[in-house]
Amino acid sequence: MFGVGYDPQNDFLSGKIGCIWGTSVSWAFMQDKMTFPVGIARVPTWNTPNVLSFGTNIGIFRTGTPEQVKACWRFIKWFTGAKQQAEWATRTFYVPARRSSLEEPAYKELMAKIPGLTDELAQLEYMSFEPKNEAWFNGRKNLDDALERIMRGDRAAQPALDEAAKVLQKELSK
Repeated sequence: MFGVGYDPQNDFLSGKIGCIWGTSVSWAFMQDKMTFPVGIARVPTWNTPNVLSFGTNIGIFRTGTPEQVKACWRFIKWFTGAKQQAEWATRTFYVPARRSSLEEPAYKELMAKIPGLTDELAQLEYMSFEPKNEAWFNGRKNLDDALERIMRGDRAAQPALDEAAKVLQKELSK
C-alpha cells in the first residue's frame, strides 16, 4: 500500500490491508507493534530486474574550516566502515553502505531473524539510483498519490493514472 507518513504501516498492523510496499526502514517503525508473523519480500520484476536505491545521504559542507572538513572525512571513513555500517543497519534497518557489512556477525544475525531479508538484499545486484532532478521527485510523489487513491478505492485506476501522467508530462516539460 502506498501512502503518506505511517498510514500504510498502521493500516497493515491493524489488519485493514494485507501488505504494504515500502523500504526496509519500515521494519524499524513496525517491529515493536507486530502481533502476527511478518516478513519482507523482493520487489516484483518483469523483463529486467531493477530496484531503486535511495535514502539518507552523508555529505560535507564546503563552508567548513579545513579542520572541520578533515574531521568530517575522519567521521565518514569511520562511519562507512563495515562494522559500523552493520551496527547502524541493524538498528535502523537501512541497507548498509558496504557489502562487507553483510558478513559482520551482527548483520548476519539480523538476516537470520527477519524472514525474507536475505532475499531482499540479493536485489542489490540489480540496484540503480534515482534521477536527481525535480521532475523525478515531483512525478514520483504524484504517482504515489494516484496509487494511494486507487488502492483506497477513491478513484478508478485509469483516470487516476492518466491524471498522474499529465502532471508528469508538465513537470518534464519545465
